[in-house]
Order: sequence, then C-alpha cells, then structure tokens
Amino acid sequence: MISWKLPSTNAMKFNMDGSARDDLGNDGIGGVLRNNLGQILGLFSQFVGIGNSSFAKIVGIQKATSLWSQSTSLIDKDIDIVSDSSEAVSWMNTNGPGNLVHMHKILEIRHCLSILG
Repeated sequence: MISWKLPSTNAMKFNMDGSARDDLGNDGIGGVLRNNLGQILGLFSQFVGIGNSSFAKIVGIQKATSLWSQSTSLIDKDIDIVSDSSEAVSWMNTNGPGNLVHMHKILEIRHCLSILG
C-alpha cells in the first residue's frame, strides 16, 4: 500500500496523474494541491487529447508546473510535484532529451522549473 506523506512546513505537494484509454486513446489528467496540513487547496482534471499514457503523464506534470508558476500565492513556496511515473519524472530531471517524441513539452517544463527554482 502506498501512503501519502505531508510536505514540509513551507511546502506544498501537487499529486498528479495522467492516463490513456488505449495506446492511442483518449488522454486525461488530474491533480490535487495540498498544503503541509493536508488541506486541499486546488484541483484540476481535464481531457488532453489523443495519445498514450506517457503523453498524458507529461501533460499532467506540465499542467501542475504551469499552475504553480501562474499563482502569486505559491511562488514563494517549495512545491513537490509527485507523479506515479518514475519514467516521466526522470525525463524532467535529466540533462538529456528525455522522450524524443515529447521533447518539446519536456523542454518547456524544464524551462519553467528552472525559472521557479
């Protein structure tokens, strides 16, 4: 069983996921933002097009990153963006191109994260 852990005192946690119906099916993403007390501060859920689960997970990370960068109340907070896809997370944290098919989205996310610190 996987358990959820509170973020540290001055931090927020964005848990997000993306999924696809089939290999090239309808993709959807969703996420929840919680503070260090576990209180829900925001939610998102949306259809993101036709693709595969890797695409959906990347778009979910992009959405969470975008919401963080656009919120003036979150800009001074540390935020953990959590995904169940270790592969997608590794694409964001390496210097290489990551997934070549989705490289443009990965580079956008990396740029946004570098600005936010």
